[in-house]
Amino acid sequence: MSPSSEWNVSPFAECPNCGRFLSLRVERCPDCQELIDEGYAFYSALHVTVITQACSFANSIKYVDLIAILALGTSVFVYILNEPWLFVLAPMMSAVPLFFIILWFSRFGRFKFAEDDFQKAKREMRASLVLWLGILVVQLIALATLWS
Repeated sequence: MSPSSEWNVSPFAECPNCGRFLSLRVERCPDCQELIDEGYAFYSALHVTVITQACSFANSIKYVDLIAILALGTSVFVYILNEPWLFVLAPMMSAVPLFFIILWFSRFGRFKFAEDDFQKAKREMRASLVLWLGILVVQLIALATLWS
């Protein structure tokens, strides 16, 4: 999963009056005839691009959550085998998704956008963080019991 490969976003400004997406070079909205200031168009394009990138990256991470069942199943299987040296690898299955979730929060978590899509992505990233931290804690506790 490469976050940068999904970030090919064409910048568009959003009309402040009717919400239509416009090319950055448009001076007037063709629907409502609102004048579009160049500074506003740049800010709006940046805003739309960041939200699109954040949602795209969050969706990619969310698909990885489906692997959580596999991670837990593998951890249980290795625990039953009672092989601590093999179980040391199990937390790595949680570390990779956690890395990308933390990366998402470091890039997009500080933004306070009110858009529904962005807020949904933020909620999903929090849920993913809790899921993978929970799995990691279970794996670490199981590893500690195997080593004792």
